[in-house]
Amino acid sequence: HEDCKYLRKACEKLLEHPSDLRDIIEGEMTIARSILAKARDGGFVDWLEHAESFPEEEGDDPGRKAVYETMRTRPELREQEARRAATILNEFYRRLLAEMEKPLWERNLPEPDQFGDDSWGSMMVNMLVPSWSIAIERFCADRARLQLLAVHAAILEYRWWYGENPADLSKVNL
Repeated sequence: HEDCKYLRKACEKLLEHPSDLRDIIEGEMTIARSILAKARDGGFVDWLEHAESFPEEEGDDPGRKAVYETMRTRPELREQEARRAATILNEFYRRLLAEMEKPLWERNLPEPDQFGDDSWGSMMVNMLVPSWSIAIERFCADRARLQLLAVHAAILEYRWWYGENPADLSKVNL
């Protein structure tokens, strides 16, 4: 029974801390903004110069290389598209962070391609932003497993002391 008590307390201790997930998301947003700033300032010109040597991938948009060439040769358009990308990026993360405030079952997580079009700015955002839905789903599943483990330990401890299962969870003081 002591093991159950310690396990329950360990689970409760881990669960009482706020989620680090919001900090991780905000960190990724900061990195993406930094990369976009470098793109706006011409930091990707070297990268764009090699765009024609990138291997074709299955499902690649045939117009992508033309877009790269335009961005490489037209700095004013690169600035405009970097601003567009920043707007798309900010809207994506604003919606993602707002959804994180909701209970898991009410969330409708955005994907970056929901905010874009066929522009270079949209392509940049799609390359920079990971699909958060899978990471968030796994994080929440792990947290739920920890909650279930705490409940299981509390029920086992109750059974140890009283020789029967509790009639309801209020009996185990969760």
